[in-house]
Amino acid sequence: MPYLYWIPKLHKKPYKERYIAGSSKCTTKSLSVILTQILTVVKDGLQTYSDKVYSTSGINQMWILSSSKELLDHFVSNTLSSVKSIKSFDFSTLYTTIPHAKLKERLKQIIHFSFLYKNGKTRYKYLVLNRDSGYFVKHLTDCKQKYTEDTINKMLVFLIDNIFVVFGNIIFQQTIGIPVGTNCAPLLADLFLYSYESEFLQNLVKSGKKTVDKSFNYTYRYIDDVLSLNNQIWRICEYHLSK
Repeated sequence: MPYLYWIPKLHKKPYKERYIAGSSKCTTKSLSVILTQILTVVKDGLQTYSDKVYSTSGINQMWILSSSKELLDHFVSNTLSSVKSIKSFDFSTLYTTIPHAKLKERLKQIIHFSFLYKNGKTRYKYLVLNRDSGYFVKHLTDCKQKYTEDTINKMLVFLIDNIFVVFGNIIFQQTIGIPVGTNCAPLLADLFLYSYESEFLQNLVKSGKKTVDKSFNYTYRYIDDVLSLNNQIWRICEYHLSK
């Protein structure tokens, strides 16, 4: 079982702590590794889809960053003539507050979407993993490491329902949040937040607020840290709050 320990967050004032579930040798380690590979393929597919949406609508609905370098690459590839406003935010408690029921529901929706055509019909039969990468296939395949939509959902539910940690001589089951320490935790958090971010932007378009939607084109998120540039929405919110 994972053992619970904490490390100090010395950059905080006052100092805080980060609790970590040491999962390098726990029984769910292999499952979490496989889910990391699967969710990486899903995330890459969502990025490709979001790039196509951006090319046709001019709206960026994928805020996820994998590194600070990727942020710099965005600045180089996108025309940003001037920075008029900078806003940054972070989640003080992201991992430990994600409700399990909503996490399962949101990840199920994302997995389902990844297996579909745009018209809602089933596009892929399996998600296949090999040594270095993964991909979707439409038909039966001889590859040994292949997973259906239903199998992936069952794997996620099993992992989420079986989060245990040892502290002292006591075994605890985590019923809210996901442990920092298991391999797929960052992807679970990333995709969970993405589901709300993309839904928020799509609802703005449906309500006829496409111009407002584009205000988030220079918004980026690295796990629980958010950066938004030249976003008129924040200025409007600050104006109303000041009144």
